[in-house]
Amino acid sequence: MNSLIKNELSKIFHKKALYIVLIITIAFIFLNCILDKVFSNIDTILGPNETSLQQAIDSLDKNKASDKDAYYSLSADLESLKLSKKYKKNSWQRYIINERAYEIIEPMLRSEGTDEYELNKQQYDNFIKKLDSGDWKVFANEDLNSINSEIKIYESMSEEEKQEHLDYIEGLMDQKKALEARLEKNIPYGDTSLNRIIDSYAGSSSSLRDLEKKDKLNQLSYQEKVDLQNAKGAHAIYDYSLNHKIDDRYDLAEFELNKQVALASKADQYTVLSHEQYDLFIIIAIVIIAGTIVSEESNKGTIKLLLVRPYKRTKILLAKFISCLIVLGIVSLVIPILQFMIGGIFFGFNNYVGNIIIYNFNTGTVQGINSFVFLIISWLSVLPEYLLLLTLAFALSTIFNSSALAIAISLLGSMVAGIINGLAVSFKQAEFLKFFVTPNWNLSGRLFGKLPQLEGMTIPFSICICAIYFIVLIILSFQVFKKRDIKNV
Repeated sequence: MNSLIKNELSKIFHKKALYIVLIITIAFIFLNCILDKVFSNIDTILGPNETSLQQAIDSLDKNKASDKDAYYSLSADLESLKLSKKYKKNSWQRYIINERAYEIIEPMLRSEGTDEYELNKQQYDNFIKKLDSGDWKVFANEDLNSINSEIKIYESMSEEEKQEHLDYIEGLMDQKKALEARLEKNIPYGDTSLNRIIDSYAGSSSSLRDLEKKDKLNQLSYQEKVDLQNAKGAHAIYDYSLNHKIDDRYDLAEFELNKQVALASKADQYTVLSHEQYDLFIIIAIVIIAGTIVSEESNKGTIKLLLVRPYKRTKILLAKFISCLIVLGIVSLVIPILQFMIGGIFFGFNNYVGNIIIYNFNTGTVQGINSFVFLIISWLSVLPEYLLLLTLAFALSTIFNSSALAIAISLLGSMVAGIINGLAVSFKQAEFLKFFVTPNWNLSGRLFGKLPQLEGMTIPFSICICAIYFIVLIILSFQVFKKRDIKNV
């Protein structure tokens, strides 16, 4: 058996197609890192430039009723853009300008020539003074004082009135907590991970409360239960970030693997998700190998040299299949290694934290997982998909002696999987599709106790479905190969 496997591996690693796929994968890893590096350095305030805004303004007449609103709106955008350029790129001042300047500048421009202009101009001048002071806490304290004032008003109301405005009061309390955390932990406004968490905190709290209220009344559909779980996970991560001093290298990540918000450094994100990001190249590589390993030799007639040797046909075919599995293992190992090396070059090897912070739905706690362990778990979760596509290509290659058919159908199966899975989730009439292989072969959406998109599709259920398809394909392959007439090969 060992000599047969070595012989198969030797033939596989002489295939040019395998190295072409590898080169293209490396090129895409480089491109992905380059684009991320380039776009991360682009100013966060995107949109029309000064020239295009000025041209649009010049085409309008502020004295015409139909043009007036557009004229002042675009003029406010232009003045905001000019103002932002007076401050450093990605500074907290630019962030504040992007968020608040329009509401101050637009009324000022619109009130020119009226009694209100001086008051609006004074507000604008005060806004500039606060920006130039260099102290972002001025804005945070103003917001906090404003929220505290509103809360006091509602606290003075009767219990009945409070209940009528309960959602709004709870929203104010969420905003207050976020602002207090910003001031306590000295988190300035800007395009940073912690700032994005603070911006998202209040919204996540509101969504979670709405779903929890419906849950208490037993009014949640299954999809809303999935949404509730997502909201719990996201809110727990945000809350953890506000209550703990996390490493500056951590950034928000929404892992497609387990469909939840997590915290990880940019470099760690790219490495642990490499199987997801470059799954197309893994699939192409294994499908090309498995789809040609039998049919190519049959078409050339060289398989006769194997069949006449003192080996059972079962042993010959098993050696070919094991060789395909070895290639799958090697390709799955090489891609994260390449991503680790290339990611280290672009982001710096010191940017690897080596830890992913996730919410574990089984335990209801936020926990850290070693990046290497997370990589292994994520690979195991997508392994059924790779294994079944490999087996499908191998079976078609063996049964029909056609490399083109084996490769085309296997790749098509990979491409239409998303459509089939979408139908199963979207339409109750299509729930029978959960017994089909594609909704079951990727377990990544169910890691750490995550609810599946379709009710009842537990991990054991999906593994059983995948195992049935795998066994059927393997049995068909071996039966056909054993009965094949050597004269017709």
